[in-house]
Amino acid sequence: MYRDTSRDAWESFMPFTAELDRDILRALSRSSPFGLTCQDIEDRLGRTHQAVSGNLRHLVERDLVAWSGDYGQTRSGRRAMRWTLSDYATTGQGDLIALAQAAARRENAREQSKNH
Repeated sequence: MYRDTSRDAWESFMPFTAELDRDILRALSRSSPFGLTCQDIEDRLGRTHQAVSGNLRHLVERDLVAWSGDYGQTRSGRRAMRWTLSDYATTGQGDLIALAQAAARRENAREQSKNH
């Protein structure tokens, strides 16, 4: 359950996070079948780790992004999961913006059903 102030803060941030969601989905749609690490996405978009990793997390929760089953390597040499568009995101869904909006509506409906 979220506090009202947390929900208000999140909703005020939505226009910015929706744009980053679209950018992440677009980057993944243009990547190899092996996907991209979070750092790969950060580099392609010129965004911070905090911004990309947070948005990537909720895209996974919305069933739009999934672990590819493969690992890449960070600049420091650590193993990192590679991410790709999920099966849900790639099954006949050409419009990533509409897909992200539909996923947000699904998530909101799930959240409302938990609260009632």
